[in-house]
Amino acid sequence: MLGKILLLTMTVSMSLMAQRPTLALVMEFPDEVSPAARDEFRQETERQLEGAGVEVLWRTPQQAALHESFHRVVVLKFRDGCAPARTAARGRIPALGRTFVTDGQVLPFVELDCHLVQEDTGTGQCHARSAACAERLGRALARVAAHELYHALTASGVHDKQGIMKPSFDHQDLCGTELSFSPGAMQRLRRSLGTAAEGATAYSRSF
Repeated sequence: MLGKILLLTMTVSMSLMAQRPTLALVMEFPDEVSPAARDEFRQETERQLEGAGVEVLWRTPQQAALHESFHRVVVLKFRDGCAPARTAARGRIPALGRTFVTDGQVLPFVELDCHLVQEDTGTGQCHARSAACAERLGRALARVAAHELYHALTASGVHDKQGIMKPSFDHQDLCGTELSFSPGAMQRLRRSLGTAAEGATAYSRSF
């Protein structure tokens, strides 16, 4: 009996090793985010991470509580929902997103400010009615999320001069057709995820 258990354990372990590492993104969209914006958010996030060598899995907080195993987990949340109008908080430095840090340690918790993204992309009043506008909002939110996910997964505050890891985004960065991780940033991300093969060519993408 013990031999069968050991054999089963070895088989499961070898099967897991053969699979791509899994990255669970745990989040729940505010009710104000339309289905079209949600779909674009997921698709764009996966496009940004497709060179990282991981399988991206989407889970709600309720699903994540079912004790499923993942290689890496990052929790994403929206600051104060995503309603079109909100009074800016006084004394707070505007940021489209942030990664939580405690005692100098970068934590796997990301916060997105949908309201500021709406302001910067002009999607505050139209994303619920226009499919094109909803897609623009979803894409912009995903690029902010990809930037913050890099910080969370690499436990680093490093920025680049170009690409997703620029320290700030303009309207074109958020809504344009070409923005991705630089080859150097993608290699750093792959090393942090344990998916960087020796001699592998740095990954870059345009879309």
